[in-house]
Amino acid sequence: MSSIALHLLQSIAQIQEAEFHLLQSALIFVLVAAILVTSIASSLGIVFLTIALMR
Repeated sequence: MSSIALHLLQSIAQIQEAEFHLLQSALIFVLVAAILVTSIASSLGIVFLTIALMR
């Protein structure tokens, strides 16, 4: 009986660890996407500013 409970606890711990890794990679992905979006937006803003100033 105790071995079954131990096995259940181990599998629960593994699932939580996998969820943590998934959450970590999702957070990293969101950060990278946010950085990319802000850099693209800033470069587009610079381009539009130069076009507006050249006219």
